[in-house]
Formats: sequence, C-alpha cells, structure tokens
Amino acid sequence: CCHPYRADRAAFLLQVMAGPSAQQYKDLVDFIDISRIDCLNQKSSHPVENCLKSGLRDQDTLTLESDSDEQLLINIPFTQSIKLHSISVKGPDDGSGPSTLKLFVNKLALDFTEASEEAATQEIQLTAEQIKTAVPVPLRFVKFQSVTSLTVFVASNQGEADSTVVQKIVLYGEGIHTTNMKEFKKISPNP
Repeated sequence: CCHPYRADRAAFLLQVMAGPSAQQYKDLVDFIDISRIDCLNQKSSHPVENCLKSGLRDQDTLTLESDSDEQLLINIPFTQSIKLHSISVKGPDDGSGPSTLKLFVNKLALDFTEASEEAATQEIQLTAEQIKTAVPVPLRFVKFQSVTSLTVFVASNQGEADSTVVQKIVLYGEGIHTTNMKEFKKISPNP
C-alpha cells in the first residue's frame, strides 16, 4: 500500500504532533521543598515563593522581583531526587522578564560571583515570546539526572530594566523512585 519510509514518517509526524514528551513528564511542584527554597537579591515584598508555590504562581500579580539590580540567584531543593526534562518561565513583556538563565545541578551554596564565573550545567537564552507564553524549554536531559537541588541564576532581563520580574517557574520531569527505608518493617520468622 504505502512506501515504508512514508509510513514511518507519517507515524513519526503523528507522534510529534501528539506531543508524547509533554505528556510523559509532569509538573514537579510537589517535589519542591518549599520550606527550604531561597533567593538572593529578592525584594521582601515579592519573594521567590510567589513564582514557585502551587496556587501563588498562577496569579500574575504575585511575582518574584529582584531588588538592587536585575540579577537573581534562586535555590530550589527537592524532597527527593528527580530527573529534570524542561523548564518553563513566565514573565511580563515590559522588558523586565528574565532573559539569560544559568542552571546548576546540586550546587546550593553558590554566590553571585561563582554563578557568574562558573560553567553552568546548562545556559538558556529566553526570548520575549517564550516568557510571554511560558513555553517549556527542553534541557539536556542526560545532564539533569539525579537532581536533588537546582540553582537558577538569572543573569539578565529582556530589556535592561533595573529589576527582573518572574511570574512563574514550572519544572517538568519525574521523580526517581527510591526505597523509603522508614517504611521497612522487620519481619521475624516466628511471630
């Protein structure tokens, strides 16, 4: 009936249009240890919880905003190891939305100098369209395995504004199934 190449190509195109990778990975909000997240250079009236915490991050008026300049250093610890597939960042389209992000895996103790100078696990340049629509940006998946914390260094914003505003950050991936040793019960042969 059909040439094998065409049939394979048609199946591939259907798979791409269906977006299996988007369905395969989930929002990791439940894996974020909200009590331990931290952000350097945030305005106290616009804390990091606003862009990460479920319920708060869906309200565009509740934002994370930088204080003394456009840079932010966000430390996101997880409650268990995760595999990170992609990141979605939403910001305003007035030039204050984030532009350059440097992502670091399992490095919670970075300061601004180290974040600026060290090689990141991955660096991302966000376009104005990406932050307006919050489209997920795929990461180099092999570099984001067994992640216990993610440090996001916002190096610059879209337009040289004095501060950077982040409305929402969504991390997509999956938890790594581990054995919880607290759930083990000693079983004796003779009760």
